[in-house]
Amino acid sequence: MKNKFLKIAAAVLGVILLASGIALTAMSLAARADAAGAIKEFEDDSYVREDGKYVNDFDMYLVIVPGEAEYDEGGAVDPIFGVSADSVLLSRISEMYQWLPSGSGGFEKGWSEELVDTGDAEHKNPAAYPASTGSGEFAAAAVHIGGFYVGDEQLSCLKARERIGSLPETDVHGFRTEGEYITNAEDLSSPEIGDVRIRYEYVTSREITITGMQLDGRAQDWTRDGHTFYHGFDGRLSKADVVAEYRRAAAPVVYPMLAAGIAAAICGAVVAVISLSALIGYSASVTLPLGKKRKFSAAGRRAEVIYGVLLGALSSALTASAMFAGSVAVWLVLSVALFATFAVVFGVNIIKHTPRRVREETPYVPILRRNEKQDGPDVRGKNRK
Repeated sequence: MKNKFLKIAAAVLGVILLASGIALTAMSLAARADAAGAIKEFEDDSYVREDGKYVNDFDMYLVIVPGEAEYDEGGAVDPIFGVSADSVLLSRISEMYQWLPSGSGGFEKGWSEELVDTGDAEHKNPAAYPASTGSGEFAAAAVHIGGFYVGDEQLSCLKARERIGSLPETDVHGFRTEGEYITNAEDLSSPEIGDVRIRYEYVTSREITITGMQLDGRAQDWTRDGHTFYHGFDGRLSKADVVAEYRRAAAPVVYPMLAAGIAAAICGAVVAVISLSALIGYSASVTLPLGKKRKFSAAGRRAEVIYGVLLGALSSALTASAMFAGSVAVWLVLSVALFATFAVVFGVNIIKHTPRRVREETPYVPILRRNEKQDGPDVRGKNRK
């Protein structure tokens, strides 16, 4: 009886996993559809304002603004250490020497930009960077493309960056310059826990493209279905290039969820099929002579796995088809047809691959309870022959 309950639990778990996989597949496809719809709306409704030509009549319209970025003299400056770059944006990348989790379950020393809480009193790290010297970004003053001012978030999206190799001397907050770093370590080649090293990068692009909704002299934030079209790109891009970038950015979010959904559906279907096969064999065993349980052949087991994989894959495919067709009714009809067909094929497989363990001429002998006597001749010995 215990084995029967375990098989029932495994079958239920498989069905739940299959349903979860189908739901995850549907969610990923819905997210893909939302992203595609939002990008399509942006593509259809946006206007290109070459070199930042600002026209008040386009307020509240979506705009793509390519052109050369201009800014006040002096460029971007870190106000703490005085490092500057003739650029629209300067990045300070701070790293602290800390205890870091190792693969063996212990801790090892290393550099990390993120502050790590080890939760271990013997391997405790500082809770903050000294004197607000953590990582940060510093934009040049009054960055604009023609009549459009560029926001700091748009500048942060720019990826073309280069490291500053020569840093000015400094003695701020106990820091000093050593090579390509500003550090508070006495010896950077042999650091101690809590030591900080800082390097700098600057954006190299002068020609950039920004997107958003035109309002008050800016391309401001515009969001549709959870997707934000407030961005900055390196180079002077056309509308087609910008749309392609947005599509490329949306893909990594959707496809891992889709793959996880399909994998869960297939695994759940395989578990459910194998468990149901074992459960049917267990339940049918009470009708067999001598109470012998049915055992399935290796070919039957392989068929079960194949049927499980097909069931999970086809369920995901049906979900995808329904999502693209935009019809729940289509999905319901096709799903019922699929599961009905599978039930028939699965039943045929159970019958086909269940071997007859007892010959037809063997008389039926019920299994006796302990200390229970049987009336008539004992034929069990005869059965063994």
